[in-house]
Amino acid sequence: DVGQAEDLAVTISGGAEGASVSWICLSGEPQTITASKTGAGCRVRGEEPGVATASVAVTKGNVAAVATATVTVTTPPPPPPPAPLEASLEPADATVEQGHTTELVLQTTGGDPVKPLSWTCASSDASVASATPTTLGCEVRGEGAGNATITARATRGSETADATATVTVPQLFPPLQVFFEPGSAAMSQAESVTLSLLILGGDPEAATSWTCTVSDPQVAAVRLTAEGCEVTGFEAGATVLSTVVTRGTRVKQADANVTVGSVPGRSQGGPAPLGRSVRLIIEDENGAWTTLRLTLLETVSGAAASQMAAGWSAQNGPPPSGFEYILARFRVEVLSQEDPSDAHEESEANFESVSGTSVVQAPASVCCNAPSIEQQGFGGAVWEGWVDFLAEISDPLPVAAYLRGSPAEAWFELRPAP
Repeated sequence: DVGQAEDLAVTISGGAEGASVSWICLSGEPQTITASKTGAGCRVRGEEPGVATASVAVTKGNVAAVATATVTVTTPPPPPPPAPLEASLEPADATVEQGHTTELVLQTTGGDPVKPLSWTCASSDASVASATPTTLGCEVRGEGAGNATITARATRGSETADATATVTVPQLFPPLQVFFEPGSAAMSQAESVTLSLLILGGDPEAATSWTCTVSDPQVAAVRLTAEGCEVTGFEAGATVLSTVVTRGTRVKQADANVTVGSVPGRSQGGPAPLGRSVRLIIEDENGAWTTLRLTLLETVSGAAASQMAAGWSAQNGPPPSGFEYILARFRVEVLSQEDPSDAHEESEANFESVSGTSVVQAPASVCCNAPSIEQQGFGGAVWEGWVDFLAEISDPLPVAAYLRGSPAEAWFELRPAP
């Protein structure tokens, strides 16, 4: 082909053995080919289309010889035309808020690579979104709610190609705001309070959800409700109730201070007196919660208690020396249950007698209490029953412990404080 070179090897035979060899390369038609010597022969280069003769004159010693080769020079085929110019915008669908901008990147293929590439940017509705060319494509700015088509027209030489993208500008809503009502809460142990959520701003038609957490789960438990967050006091102290509200793409947090105060019946040093109810929450082995209200209604001690126990059963003998029976009548109210299909079962084994000096007394082992505390019931159930305790006659401050050592423990006076 024109502009290409080809090497022709020179083969020499005969002549005087050991004589020196040299050669020159010649072109019969220099306008068609040119020839130059190489270490192994001649290199011919095509200059113009046609047929030419390349010659080599070889001398070996005092003997000369000439060799020729016919060289045909052709015109190379023209390069294929470039692919048509094509263009696209990425992403093809974009969302931009009012007053904000986003960039659509222009991608092109084909066209004459020698020619420079340029482009323009236009919007089908400038009141929704405006478009400006950048070094990468088109910058789009949200102007008003709605949809607009952005068109980038690419030009390379005499070719043009259009690329489009759809831009959505959502409705502009006020900032999302979240408040607890009331802004703080104070409660007693085992008491529950619901703090409602006031949610303002954001897209009112967007899906709205929230979470409820407390900073110290030892002080209070929390659960999500349809109105906000319900907090139940566990132990005396303070904690922070937090919620994270999500409305559409917007997220906002709100906090409220929660204080849980100590009430009679929640500690050994502050037992509930006769007639004072204690509300408590019990977690069963499956993790389900039951809310109870326990009230000490009546106590009988001394000789009257021994006579009463004997009346229940002849098996009930007198208490050990230095001790007396204290018989206590309790009312049990099952206020609510997390699992309404799981009945709460009450047992005398949940109760213990503890002396004023914190000595846990042995069970009284009185038989056949009537009515017995050992019953079961679902949410809304109420019953009364007797529990028997053993206390030292000389102990002025024996107390009854219910579920001692558990988070739900409760304490009751078995003898009024002097």
